[in-house]
Amino acid sequence: MKKMLTSIILVIISCGYSVSVSAQDQQRQMRKPPQEAYTLCEDKSENDVVNITTPDGDEIEATCQLMDDQLVAVPENHKPPQRQKR
Repeated sequence: MKKMLTSIILVIISCGYSVSVSAQDQQRQMRKPPQEAYTLCEDKSENDVVNITTPDGDEIEATCQLMDDQLVAVPENHKPPQRQKR
């Protein structure tokens, strides 16, 4: 009985860990800028200003910044993601 209970607890913990890792993977994917942010900075230099059209049709100003060795348009009000402690 005690071994069975221990096994059940280990399975529950393992499932929780898997869900946690999956959630972290999703967060990393969500942080990646949309392709348009890269396209806007093609043929641009770092710190060049570009305009991004939002899904609502509004235009916001962004600056081309290096991210993972590629230029990407980053809006003025963008807050960089905080790194999680491991």
